[in-house]
Amino acid sequence: MTKPLSKLLVLLVACATVFAAPRQSAISDSRVLHWLELYAEGRDRDFADELKATETVLSAPETFAVFQTVASGWISGAETVDVRKRRIGVAATVALEVSHAQRTQSWLSRAPFVVWACHLMRDEVGFDMSEIGRLWYRASVSELDDLGGGFLLRDSPDLLTMDGEVGSLVRAESPGGHLGHALQRFPSDARFQLAEVELRDDKTLERGSVESHGWLRSFDAANSQSLTSIEASYEELTQDPEINVEVRLRLAFLLTREHGWQQALAQLALIQAGGDSDVRYFSEYIKGWALEHLHRRSEAIAAYDLAASIAPGARGVSTLLAAQLFQNDDPQDRDRAFSVLDNAIGRERPARDPWDQFFTGQARAWPTLITNLRRGLR
Repeated sequence: MTKPLSKLLVLLVACATVFAAPRQSAISDSRVLHWLELYAEGRDRDFADELKATETVLSAPETFAVFQTVASGWISGAETVDVRKRRIGVAATVALEVSHAQRTQSWLSRAPFVVWACHLMRDEVGFDMSEIGRLWYRASVSELDDLGGGFLLRDSPDLLTMDGEVGSLVRAESPGGHLGHALQRFPSDARFQLAEVELRDDKTLERGSVESHGWLRSFDAANSQSLTSIEASYEELTQDPEINVEVRLRLAFLLTREHGWQQALAQLALIQAGGDSDVRYFSEYIKGWALEHLHRRSEAIAAYDLAASIAPGARGVSTLLAAQLFQNDDPQDRDRAFSVLDNAIGRERPARDPWDQFFTGQARAWPTLITNLRRGLR
């Protein structure tokens, strides 16, 4: 092949690659302004449709900068103090919505929206301590939990000096961390208190394979004092009716880590799950775990069975159920154990396992918290 022809071929291949590859482009100024105006008018459904229509470009690197510039200008254009405060609430909430709409993306494309909105709320003295401020902080804590931003919720001194995006975000939320800002303004809010205890609790856990129970740190004297303090905090929070169910679930699980199997069962017996299937799953899952360790195998199997019926094919509970069935002398139980495992492992796509959400703090409460915030802004 001659050199000119070779160069031409290379050029053609390069052009084809450029034009064939999907390109992300930042959102337009007018689109962001439209979002803000729709939200300010209380047109939640129209806003959601607009957001869905642009979800493919939300994570583009320039999107946050465009959003920040347009929203800041929109707030500055308010003609009265009351209008300005409302626009701050709207812009800060839209920032949470845009972050949440990127759930399939990296936390790096989501967190800047939450951190920017936090500064927006904190800079408006007085407004951040209003009822809208409380509702906003509740939703924002949930969103940070959802994106795995625990290091932004609490003080993270070891990350303060880091270069790049992580260090910048941590410094923006310092001192105190995002949850610290919420507690400073609303120290008696039970949901913020629960989030703080959950962060302390999570620090005592080792994550690993659910199937091998690697997420359970073996109980030892070194961990005892921390767990006892956390247990006392959970006990105190059980008195709040809004979070009672969440607290008792976390408390029951913690008690199993202290080998307090009977105490864990007592806590679970007080839970009213209602129509929340995830709560029923968590409750039966932990119940089975406690019964298993009390050597009450038939009851453990019944609890795991119930959990498995709520989330068919979920690998965590399927593995626990199969393990108990294998230990029975009944050949039918052993055959069933193979069937249970095959149903969980043999799927083309793993079935949803609610247990994956157990350690995500306030993330599960997002639908309720964002709905309350939307109503508060109207």
